Amino acid sequence: MAEKIKKGFFKVLPWSVVIFLVIGLVATFTMPTPQNPGVLPALAAQPTMSSAVTVDNNADGTVDRLVITFSENVDITDGNAGDGFPAITLAASSGTATIDNADYGALNVPTLTLNITVSATGNTAITIDPTYATAPAGLIADTATSTEMANLATVVGADGAKPAFISALTGDANSDGTVDRLVLTFSESSDVTDGNAGDGFPAITLAASSGTATIDNADYAAAATTTLTLNITTSVTANTALTVTPTYTTAPAGQIDDVAPANNEMANTASVAGTDGAAPAFISALTGDNNSDGTVDRLVMTFSEPVTVTDGGTDDDITLVASSGTATVTAGVYGAVGTTTLTYTISVSATGNTAITIDPTYATAGAGSISDTVNEMANGETVVGADGAAPAFISALTGDNNSDGTVDRLVLTFSESSDVTDGNAGDGFPAITLVASSGTATIDNANYAGTASAILNLNITVSATSNTAITVTPTYTVAAAGQIDDTSPANNEMADAETVAVTPLQPPLLKQTSVI
Repeated sequence: MAEKIKKGFFKVLPWSVVIFLVIGLVATFTMPTPQNPGVLPALAAQPTMSSAVTVDNNADGTVDRLVITFSENVDITDGNAGDGFPAITLAASSGTATIDNADYGALNVPTLTLNITVSATGNTAITIDPTYATAPAGLIADTATSTEMANLATVVGADGAKPAFISALTGDANSDGTVDRLVLTFSESSDVTDGNAGDGFPAITLAASSGTATIDNADYAAAATTTLTLNITTSVTANTALTVTPTYTTAPAGQIDDVAPANNEMANTASVAGTDGAAPAFISALTGDNNSDGTVDRLVMTFSEPVTVTDGGTDDDITLVASSGTATVTAGVYGAVGTTTLTYTISVSATGNTAITIDPTYATAGAGSISDTVNEMANGETVVGADGAAPAFISALTGDNNSDGTVDRLVLTFSESSDVTDGNAGDGFPAITLVASSGTATIDNANYAGTASAILNLNITVSATSNTAITVTPTYTVAAAGQIDDTSPANNEMADAETVAVTPLQPPLLKQTSVI
């Protein structure tokens, strides 16, 4: 009976109503959800970290950023700008990395940039792995469904920081007092590509603290190196205080990038302030005759830059080698600050010889020191000494050449071989004036020019005749006509007012009126 009723019921209903009833019955027996009583819920996907790339934001060679990229746009909640971001911990490939305090909150973003501090400074090769924890303050969830990132979600960090210059140190490779090297240190091991050994290295330009600096032609290519040594030429010679600042340009020939797999090229305009790495050097060591007695008693050493001289009191910092005989330092206080010269008072065994030269050699093992306050002079630093001592009169000997009882000669002996220039044979020799012990003495007209001689014979006339006891004192004047100087290469002219104590009459020395 029921079956008949059911059949009859559906027979009298229109098909549209039947279909509606069937759909309703199916919906009635589907498991409900709160949002939609007839649909099963789908599980929302959790966002993940797809990359974590390091950055050196200020190009100083130390990583200071970590850019985390997510699998989808996320909302970031940072509960406290003063606690870093506790939801993420960082594991660095070397040293430690911590998140700086900041407000990292953001909505609907694909990336999160963390400001970080790493303990391994000057190292752009460092990588950092971030790990997310759901428990601490802070939250990362996808924007679409507010589904939070999984606890302990992580990703292997990648190197995105470019190599940088961390120092540019000058050098003086041959210790001649002029900068000729620039040693660049990178923040990580890098590959240097040099396309042409004949064009210097165009990717790097140099700015010197004074004058100019240019890169010499050479092949500077290198693999996996942390330093690049450039041979350079500077316009300011004899100056080891010079500093040179490099700047990198990505456009020209040549390239610097970190090693595989990163291959990040150094940033355009990357630079670093140059520093002084060149030790001071001797650029000259000049002898002197302080009292003009014809014997060297001074050594003036000139440095390539201002130095501090610390006197240890034992005078064992610099040893002296004389061109003849010996030279020793006279005890004294030689300390000085910010000086470009050091003057030693010395004693030499070869007296009456202003042609002597002295080579100084520095030893770092001595009790004192010479430095530019940063770099001490190199051990064994030396320079070839030069003759700075002017010739001097060491004797003035009267003579009676014709044995008539009247002085008519003055024989001057020099402290070294000298050249005599006489501009006019008809004016005596104005560069020398004579003072007789009685009466007057004048130089006769003659040509007194001569080369490379230690003796000058002057023909003279004295007013006190028949008096061989007379003595004659010569005095040299640089302003007057005529000149006396030592032979090349020194060409030191005799000092103004140079004189000598006279010597009594001797038997005739020469029977001619010629000079020298």
